[in-house]
Amino acid sequence: MRQIVPKPCDKHDLYHIDLRGRPVVNWLVRHSEFVQQWDDRANRLVEGEYCADVM
Repeated sequence: MRQIVPKPCDKHDLYHIDLRGRPVVNWLVRHSEFVQQWDDRANRLVEGEYCADVM
């Protein structure tokens, strides 16, 4: 499968983000959708065209 290299993005605004200051957030509940997707990863199939070319 062929994967495109993403364009660089400006991450300057993300550098100040951390988990401090949010003691009341239940991260398991907040990310439960993604945890369920991860738990179901064996049942997911990636579909795409096989690419034997060198990029």
